[in-house]
Amino acid sequence: MKLIQIFCVSAFLLGFTNKSFATTYAVVVAIADYLHFPPSQGDLKYTVSDAQNFYNYLRSDLGGKVPQNQMRYLVNNHASKSNITAALRYLFKFAKPEDKVIFYFSGHGDHGAFIPYDFDKSEASTLFHREVKEIFKNCRAKTKICIADACYSGSITQKDIPRNIKSKLESKPAIDVVILMSSRPNETSIESAKLHQGLFSHFLLEGMKGKADKDNNRQISIEELFQFVHSNVTSVSTYHYRSPQHPIAYGHFSRNLVITTY
Repeated sequence: MKLIQIFCVSAFLLGFTNKSFATTYAVVVAIADYLHFPPSQGDLKYTVSDAQNFYNYLRSDLGGKVPQNQMRYLVNNHASKSNITAALRYLFKFAKPEDKVIFYFSGHGDHGAFIPYDFDKSEASTLFHREVKEIFKNCRAKTKICIADACYSGSITQKDIPRNIKSKLESKPAIDVVILMSSRPNETSIESAKLHQGLFSHFLLEGMKGKADKDNNRQISIEELFQFVHSNVTSVSTYHYRSPQHPIAYGHFSRNLVITTY
């Protein structure tokens, strides 16, 4: 589960600009108040604001001005397992090969699963990573992005990309599949009372606004963004919170894939 800190859960990916996408479809989910959790136990503080920032980014010029009818924004009691899976299946079925689909989740996570609003400890109420993978697999879009702002989100894959991601990426993949997670499988994702954000989402936005542009060409690649986010989140979580958090990236995509321009 997430770790709420006094000082300073995770999630990411947005408007690729090195390709011309016909349409972007996105499902953005945030849960702060869980149905079956005891009062003041297990609820989260900044998941909704993190997701709102992500949603606003997609709606902005920088994020591609995605129309509202191509998005679903599910918050708290609207983010039941059935609503999340229905939104993913409904929107993603419209995607053509040249399109892009995005699933963003901000809330609690567990090993091998995202935790929806109506989670009651049963398998039926658990959103397993394998279910999300299956929906992605059945989608025709050739660019697929999964972003998790959740503890233990890295358990969606046991193969995390090291600090230098070059050797793990394909030069010209036929399909771009990007999975960006806030933490390793055994880690919590830190919420910051000072920032009113998760550490990951804070540095993600900072990076996209230009701080990740290592070569100063006003384009930010997936490699640049990941290196910036990984370095800062790892450093701050370790030295300020004494609770190391290591974002991970996984998938099949070019290391030069441009995330955004500014």
